Amino acid sequence: MHGSAADVIYALRRLRAAPSFTFFSIFTLALGIGATTAIYSVVYATVLRPPDIADIGRVANLYHSDPRRGGGVPTIAFSRADFEDYRKAQTSFESLAAWQRFRLPFSANGTVDLLIGEAVGGEYFAVVGVRPALGRTILPSDDTLSAPRVMVLSDQLWRVRFGADPTIVGRTVKLSGELFEVVGVAPATFRGVDMPNVLPTAGWIPLAAAPLSDPSEITDRQRRTVFAKGRLSANHSLDEARAELQAIARRLDLAYPIGTGLDRRIAAPYNTSRRWSLIPAANVKMHESVDAIARPLAATIMVAVGLVLLVACTNVANLVLARGTARRHETAVRLALGAGRWRLVREQIIESGLLTVAGTILAFPIARLLMVRLLSGDVQLGPSLFVQFAPEMNTSVAVVAATSSIIALFVFGVIPAFHGSRANVRQVIASEGPSTSLARWRGRRGLIACQVAVAAGLVSVSVLCAEQLIGLAQHDTGLDLDRLAVVRVGLATPRDDETTRRRVAEQLLASAHRLPTVQSAALSSGFPIEFGSRGGSVGVTPEQFTGGRYDLMVASPHVFATWGVRLMQGRIFDDRDSASSERVVVLTERLAQNLFANGSAIGRHIVVRFQPLTGKTAPPIQTHRVIGVVADTDYGTVGNRGGGSLYLPWNQNAQYVSAITVTVRTSGDPAALVDMLKRLVGQINPELLVMDAKSASLLGGERTLVLKVGAAAAGLLGGLALILAMAGLYGVLSELVLSRTRELGIRMALGADSKRLIQMVLLDGARPVVAGLAIGLTCGVILRVAFRPMFIRMLPAFDPLIVSLVPIAFIVAALLAAYLPASRAARVDPNVALRHL
Repeated sequence: MHGSAADVIYALRRLRAAPSFTFFSIFTLALGIGATTAIYSVVYATVLRPPDIADIGRVANLYHSDPRRGGGVPTIAFSRADFEDYRKAQTSFESLAAWQRFRLPFSANGTVDLLIGEAVGGEYFAVVGVRPALGRTILPSDDTLSAPRVMVLSDQLWRVRFGADPTIVGRTVKLSGELFEVVGVAPATFRGVDMPNVLPTAGWIPLAAAPLSDPSEITDRQRRTVFAKGRLSANHSLDEARAELQAIARRLDLAYPIGTGLDRRIAAPYNTSRRWSLIPAANVKMHESVDAIARPLAATIMVAVGLVLLVACTNVANLVLARGTARRHETAVRLALGAGRWRLVREQIIESGLLTVAGTILAFPIARLLMVRLLSGDVQLGPSLFVQFAPEMNTSVAVVAATSSIIALFVFGVIPAFHGSRANVRQVIASEGPSTSLARWRGRRGLIACQVAVAAGLVSVSVLCAEQLIGLAQHDTGLDLDRLAVVRVGLATPRDDETTRRRVAEQLLASAHRLPTVQSAALSSGFPIEFGSRGGSVGVTPEQFTGGRYDLMVASPHVFATWGVRLMQGRIFDDRDSASSERVVVLTERLAQNLFANGSAIGRHIVVRFQPLTGKTAPPIQTHRVIGVVADTDYGTVGNRGGGSLYLPWNQNAQYVSAITVTVRTSGDPAALVDMLKRLVGQINPELLVMDAKSASLLGGERTLVLKVGAAAAGLLGGLALILAMAGLYGVLSELVLSRTRELGIRMALGADSKRLIQMVLLDGARPVVAGLAIGLTCGVILRVAFRPMFIRMLPAFDPLIVSLVPIAFIVAALLAAYLPASRAARVDPNVALRHL
């Protein structure tokens, strides 16, 4: 038997003769390739997966200004009036549609949920190239103010809420209290165009049926609220469409100037002119607002995973190099007998290829296990807002797995093969046997140092995130969150009058007081952390408001006692502050200092103007007397104090509340009380929407989520890299001791004792670990400095905890990995070692 078949059989025999090496290599490669494949599947599913648009190369996104330069919806979205003028004037697109995201109460089958959907123009489904699975889609005739209200359901909503009922078309559902007829169901392959990878659209309604934040939104060119997509006509290119877009923008600038009355300080280019831009739809993966962050973050994650894969490959490469060193005499003899160098290289590559194939096969179940058990699921980022992680095996993931395998083969197979085939035939044959050649492990020592550096850097990041989590846990929010349960309730329809809102809110409060274990309860328009409240402007006089948006918290008198907010001056409002009495307000310390820096705020007057409710004009400016000052609390997220807040009596300002927050303090478990509150809401009115309900200690979870994910990911990858590095150190030292049997025998014959030999081997193993720690900890300090602005606690760049504990863990692991080979060296029999001397 000759050729490749013989080489394969020969490689199998050699692998079978070294079962420990074979098993270790296959398992190490499987871990590295499996982890790379699994984590890439998450990155692809959340960031890199292209939108669900047919023939996406012919579709473009249109913007008021270039989203790649940053900015939110008011910066990059179109005004409705501008879009309509452009749609009528353009000739480049065969279909063009505006759309916007909405979050509204959805009522069907007796339950109410918060539905995340898209309000779309009549040509939307023609633009994305989607045909319905049932019924029909939204048509241009549906997108008029006089048309009946219709809705298209997503496949998931249809299956979960309606049991995949084939007769769903023609049934009615309620959206924000309004009846909508279901006219169709979208195919399962289509999940919308606004963050479809992590936040799939649940339903579509005509843009004309979407609630307006203000009636002027339709005609006011300063209010930019809709995005636009278009499908190019057959005889136009993207460049031609872009040129026409910009030409129409210039004409509209002349006909309808914008930003003419703006203060020069806020007169940004997008506020004073139409900087319209066009981007291919395929270039926007997640969303315009997060692509700039998500892609670098995804790249960083993949670099970290690639480094772990490199650690796994260098582990096997170290063992292959050690085996090659032990076989240098055999290699030299074969070369002397006429074997070509390519023959030796081919044999080594075939052997490595067999290991790679076996490792790749084993990597797929490991990747699948990681994807199903660790990397899938829904993560809550805010009230009724869940991000989906649904990684799956597909062509792209399989390509990455294959690429990882090829990289692994190159690193531990091809490079060592060429290195091991080099031999000084005369010098090696002149030696008296394979054991006379001392193992050269300087290069392998460098590889181990690199492995340790990677592991130490990742563990340092994990420790940094853990420190921040500890800092968040110890941080004083200004609120007593222990044993506090919060439920946020929205009314079924914004058309309920003030009397209805007040009656429902007060009934909820009274019923909450009667629940078991409740010590106190309060009613408010929000909660400082996560929920916030309605904003507004504040000033000392009507002619001059202070800059910025302030949180105007409308609350019942017991809110301060329930939340644990300390009174610093004056008094809090009580039952004396009725609807007919003088309007009063309680300020936080920071806001009181901002308004009245030169004296006490008690007894002074301020003016307040609420932001308008949905569909209503701005409320009037009202004067309030300051009766108290309370301690500052965090606002929005944990660690953010903002510019201060105002507390207004419920009895005087209930008309400005569009969402109700009931907070209760319990002597028992707040988690149990959360379920009671949710049931209570359903008993009072089944049409009420529970927007969120949780223990107060869980609020602000979106900030800790990033830290928890960072700590878990860095810790997992760092731990995996450490295990692989220490396993590699053990394997290399074992091969090193085996190759140095003769040297060790000579040392023992000359009087060296076992303790001295153990010390020598341990020091050999510790040197690359110490070098790698120095590199890894230095990188950790650099990352620490880079991440400091993102964290709540300004931690020092040099952390004694990391510098002391991380090296101890690594050195202990290194000594354990080196001890078994060292003890084996101490048991060398000099007579056996010197038998062929």
